[in-house]
Parts: sequence; C-alpha cells; structure tokens
Amino acid sequence: MTTKTSREAFVAKFGGVYEFSPWIAERLFDQGENAPASPVDVAGPMAAVVESQPMELQLTLLRAQPDLGERIAVAGLPEEQGNFGLEYCSQHQFDAFLSLNKQYREAFGFPYIVVVRDRTRQQLLDEFRKRIEHDRATEFRNALNQLHQIARIRLEAMT
Repeated sequence: MTTKTSREAFVAKFGGVYEFSPWIAERLFDQGENAPASPVDVAGPMAAVVESQPMELQLTLLRAQPDLGERIAVAGLPEEQGNFGLEYCSQHQFDAFLSLNKQYREAFGFPYIVVVRDRTRQQLLDEFRKRIEHDRATEFRNALNQLHQIARIRLEAMT
C-alpha cells in the first residue's frame, strides 16, 4: 500500500528528474499523482505533464538542459554522461562535440539532447551529425523524446 506524501517531499524526490524543472513534479503532485508505488510509476505521468504544456514552456525545458559534455570541465559528470566516458575523449572528438553543440544550438535554439547509455562516442558523434540535418520540428520532437527517456532512466535508478 502506498501512502500520500507532502508536496514538499514529493518535489524534493522527483523535482530533479527533469533537470532544473521542478515545476513538472509540482504540477504532477497538484494533479493528485502523489502516491506512486515506485518511482518508475511517475515516468508516464511526468511525460504527460510535459506534453500537455504549451510549446514555449517545452522550449524553456529543453533550453534548461546542458550541452552534451558541458559538465566535463565544470562539475564532474552526471551518471548518464559518466557511463559514456566523455572524460576519455580525444581532443579531436571533444572539439567535434563542442563544434556540433554550437551548430546545433544555433540551428534549433536548444541543446542537443540524447540518451548516451549504451552508445560509443563515435556512435554519438555520428548520430549528432545526422540529427543536425533535421528540420526544427523534427528535432524538437526528438529532444523531448530523448528527455523523457533520460527521465525514465533517472527514475529507474531511484528504485
């Protein structure tokens, strides 16, 4: 049996699932989704909160995400990027990621978002180069889908 938790506790637990966007957990709690049997049970409802928002708020969510590899020199690696091994990029690969990050942001107005789990650096670079050729609507959808997958991975890690 699950028990209800306070809004503060719920947001403290789930507010970071979508990075820098505790408003998603707040809205989910306010909708009555405050007693999940397990963290994974909120993955779908959290994604639904995001999908129900106006495009401008979704864009704000995407823009809150860091560039791929940005944290290497800044604050260490989050688990998702640490498993990918960005800290072991050659200078050439690292420069390619930085260049592609800049091109992507200029083209789409938000950072490149991708699940790095189970992909090599070369696979990520290849995918990055393909996705940068897409139109903005396609990449907006891709970015949201990838963000939902990242959220699910984070929720799975809580179990």
